[in-house]
Amino acid sequence: MDKINKKLFKILAGYQNYEWGKIGESSQVYQMVKCWNESLQLNQAYAELWMGTHVNCPSIAITENNQKVKLGDLIATQPDAYLGKEVKEKYNLQDQLPFLFKILSVNKALSIQAHPDIELAKKLFKEFPNIYKDPNHKPEMCIALTDYEALCNFCKADEIVENLKATPELKEVINNQELIDKFVSNKSKEDLKSIFTALFDASQDHITEQVKKLINRVQLKQDKNERDLLVIKLNEQYPNDVGIFVSYLLNYFKMKEGDCLVMAANEPHAYISGDCIECMAASDNVVRAGLTPKFKDKVTLCNMLTYEMKDPSILRQKVTFEDKNKGQIIELYSPEDYKDFSCLKISSKEGDLQKTVKLESGSIFIVIQGQAVAYVDEENSVNILKGDTYFVPANIEFSFKNSQNLVVFVCYSRY
Repeated sequence: MDKINKKLFKILAGYQNYEWGKIGESSQVYQMVKCWNESLQLNQAYAELWMGTHVNCPSIAITENNQKVKLGDLIATQPDAYLGKEVKEKYNLQDQLPFLFKILSVNKALSIQAHPDIELAKKLFKEFPNIYKDPNHKPEMCIALTDYEALCNFCKADEIVENLKATPELKEVINNQELIDKFVSNKSKEDLKSIFTALFDASQDHITEQVKKLINRVQLKQDKNERDLLVIKLNEQYPNDVGIFVSYLLNYFKMKEGDCLVMAANEPHAYISGDCIECMAASDNVVRAGLTPKFKDKVTLCNMLTYEMKDPSILRQKVTFEDKNKGQIIELYSPEDYKDFSCLKISSKEGDLQKTVKLESGSIFIVIQGQAVAYVDEENSVNILKGDTYFVPANIEFSFKNSQNLVVFVCYSRY
């Protein structure tokens, strides 16, 4: 392999100022970008950092002669070497990575949503290319960087029944006792779809009326539970939104740093607050229908969901290397069902990492904290600090030397 292929390429990630993002220095996204872009404004929302080749926000690579080119254009010059021959052929790519790597900083809830499977993604892209920007599926996983709140998957049937019984306003919005009774009796996916769809069929006037009743009742409660506090928060952020009632049908849970949630295709979810690493297939397809000022596609969302009633899919990381004396550990987050993306978390309190990393695909790493030397060989090593982001060609052995309180996340694909 020639020298250019062994080089680590610094990249400049794109970022998104969606209105739900954290403001200024409170945002992990801001903190990462500020390390190399001094022109950021403190009073703006910084929601997402995008690392990859997706056309909606491509990363810029800095070449060895200090030129700036789109990462996809760099990959296109030697796709076998940069992507990995097997990965290139498996995903049928020439200038794109199979994954999209992100940091999210969530200040307010973002969208009752789901992501399409591959068949639906192709259909939506063909019929509505102005809304659904690519024909790819978008399974994803979220690794918490801070305390993190989310809604994900439909609750188990018994919990939905309890929420229906305890929330008269929810039943009023559904406005069909027969549908409710059928679900309570049968607890079937078909009956869940009926009551879920009924929520979105309700008029805005009716939703508004029942939200006001709900909030008035909940605020008067002496002992408010977590769902009570959640609906109050959601109404403050999105007044009189149908998503406030949808939240009673979904699992509401809290994650700690390092916890990992996997979102399969056609499963409902919404992030509520916190910062996370997100890894996904290279797509920007989102079907939304609540808690958002963006386009709502209620019919598609109601028809696409699996209506499985289950706990959230929590992925346990696997420790692949550990040296307790030096405070070094490598943890792997790798969902079995999706080879588009996997993620390594590399932590090293001090010294040289006694483990070389070699990945079968092109990869991207970002330094979340600390500093080190990213080392390939004597001719190819770079000093890295918080916020630095690099593209690593496939099948390159690299390690981290002279580390100090280093935390790095690496995203890559499998075949």
